Amino acid sequence: MPDYIIRLTEIGLASVQEYLALHIIMCLVPAFFLAGAIVALFSEESVLQFFGKDVAKYISYPIAADSGTALDVCSCTMLPLFAGIYQHGVGIDR
Repeated sequence: MPDYIIRLTEIGLASVQEYLALHIIMCLVPAFFLAGAIVALFSEESVLQFFGKDVAKYISYPIAADSGTALDVCSCTMLPLFAGIYQHGVGIDR
């Protein structure tokens, strides 16, 4: 196997490793802290006030969309954030 293919493979693997390390530090760790903050700092009543079953969609959807643009960096950070909200009784069935 030519040396340049081995070198390109090594560089590619190093790039993937660097990307994953930065992704975990910059995205996932803050998402887990935000999910923990949602569970610890917000009461169930305050969350259900905006995202409960009885809330009109024209109220809950804009709040969720605005929150999502400010809090989410990628789809993998959405899971811990939704888990924090889900613990307060907010579901996805409408």
